[in-house]
Amino acid sequence: LFGELIHGQAPEQIQDLMRRHGYEASEVENMDTGETRVSYEKEMIDLYFDEEELQFVNFGVFISEDLDVQWPA
Repeated sequence: LFGELIHGQAPEQIQDLMRRHGYEASEVENMDTGETRVSYEKEMIDLYFDEEELQFVNFGVFISEDLDVQWPA
């Protein structure tokens, strides 16, 4: 992410990386299964942590009504 290896990093490290690149607004949720999810809704990124280590990332794609990809451009 932004040219940096992120697997295994703590939520705070990822949030700091995102802040350094201008992405401030994150939502943190503790899941029923024990993981922690850090989401950046506008950027359509969800990061999942287990025992304070990043395990996987989901990237969304924003598509217009005409099925054109709007983000990422």
